[in-house]
Amino acid sequence: MAQQTPVAVELVLALDSSASVDQREFALQIEGLARAFADPDVQRAVENLKPHGAAVAVIQWGAPGETRIILP
Repeated sequence: MAQQTPVAVELVLALDSSASVDQREFALQIEGLARAFADPDVQRAVENLKPHGAAVAVIQWGAPGETRIILP
């Protein structure tokens, strides 16, 4: 069994890569995530979670059965 580490927040971020999303829209989702984590307010909020911090997972989904964890 994997060792569990306590965290202050568990966050799951989902990216839509289904057929209804074109490359530009998918890139926009990725850019949005990157900008959010680069934002000083978000960085301060994460810093304020010490000593436990946050657990973040990024999940991408498309058609049924095509869901995968991109960043555990």
